[in-house]
Amino acid sequence: MGLEAQQPTAIIPLTSIASEVPRRPEAREVIQFDGVVVVGARIAGSIAAYNLARHNIPVLCLDSQDVRIETSPSCTGCGGLVQNKTMELLETIGISLESVTRQVMDGYTVHLPHGGILKVSTPGMLALDRGFGPAKGDKRLGLDAFLLQTAIKAGVRFEVDPVEKIDLGQNGRAIVTTKNHIYSANFVMGAFGHSSIQEKISVPEGYKLDSAKTQKSAVYEFAIDPDFYEKNYDSKVRVVVVPMHRKDQNALFVAFVPKGNNRVSMIVLGKKDVTPNDIINLMASKYVTGLLPEDMLGEDQRWKKPVDKGGCNQCACTKNTITTRTPEHFAVLIDGGIVNIGDSAVTRLYKDGIGAAAFNAIRATNAYINKTLPEYVQEAKSLFPPDDHIWARILMELNDLAVRFPWSERRLIYLHNGNTLISPLVREHARKMLIGEDSYQNILSGFVHHALELAFHH
Repeated sequence: MGLEAQQPTAIIPLTSIASEVPRRPEAREVIQFDGVVVVGARIAGSIAAYNLARHNIPVLCLDSQDVRIETSPSCTGCGGLVQNKTMELLETIGISLESVTRQVMDGYTVHLPHGGILKVSTPGMLALDRGFGPAKGDKRLGLDAFLLQTAIKAGVRFEVDPVEKIDLGQNGRAIVTTKNHIYSANFVMGAFGHSSIQEKISVPEGYKLDSAKTQKSAVYEFAIDPDFYEKNYDSKVRVVVVPMHRKDQNALFVAFVPKGNNRVSMIVLGKKDVTPNDIINLMASKYVTGLLPEDMLGEDQRWKKPVDKGGCNQCACTKNTITTRTPEHFAVLIDGGIVNIGDSAVTRLYKDGIGAAAFNAIRATNAYINKTLPEYVQEAKSLFPPDDHIWARILMELNDLAVRFPWSERRLIYLHNGNTLISPLVREHARKMLIGEDSYQNILSGFVHHALELAFHH
């Protein structure tokens, strides 16, 4: 465990740093920075900056916002899940998430379309907030702010200064133009997510960078009646599978994440962009029955109303973006080049974005330190293939067929819960589909390979 990561944390008031943001000068001189500029100060950016700094590499981290300030328009933290492997990975570089953990989880309860239940064990999973928590009640430093603060304590120089342009390979330097300065740096780590910065990067002839394809999801957080919460929510994430062929529902996958103190985050992924009307249709459907109190879903529709007006709604976001296709080109490996990490690079599709961000940030910075970036790029492409969206679609269709009919759902439950030869494979398949531990291509090929092995040997 790293001492830096375990220091007490606090929410920084807006006024404490507002005066630090410099005004734009009339003429900007080029500032020589003999280190790495990290563009973006969320999960991937802060972890990358921290890991470089702990190896005594000068780091300048830039972002248009300071996520340590509660008024920053960042995610309030609904639905954040960290898998056990991600925690173990972070601990290898001295970061412990104990201070930002809301609840320790041990798995998933999957609610199938025809009433069946699957229980999937994933011990040691953490539920936490990306931001400062609920609109009312138990506020504390969220994951994003905690990681940035940890990086700053490790020696990272952080500035609120929006990046306007990045020119790569200019006489062996990266030229980063911000609202207030121009920096000439050794290298750039791009952790700018789905923002438009990608369009402002110029690359030398013969190189190119691609952007991720995205889709809107929805995240809601509810304050639940204490008796209902105690009775229906334990240490498991509840997942609802909605049939893909239902034309009256865009929702495809709904997760209810208990956060302690009677709080539940609801995450909705759709077949296409999720809209407010899709949430209304979902809340009127059978798929949420029993997972939220009846008085929330009845005529009063208390799920819509804010908590300060007698409702249950702590916060709602229908603009949250997820990666649905990763870029093929995300690095320019030259002096003064760039490696994109997090959501601006290859990453998990649909799920476990936190784990993918941590993995790529640590592996990419270790590769920079050890001068093995080409090997890292190939490794990242093998673990997060750019064409994995095709395999994801195939797997989703196959999984949907397995639960489309009552008889097929019963068969799946029998195979998952039973002691047949194939039951361990079915349980492992369900676990990997939920936690995002592998690419969709590897999940499918691994299942087929092991199933054929069983058939051949028996």
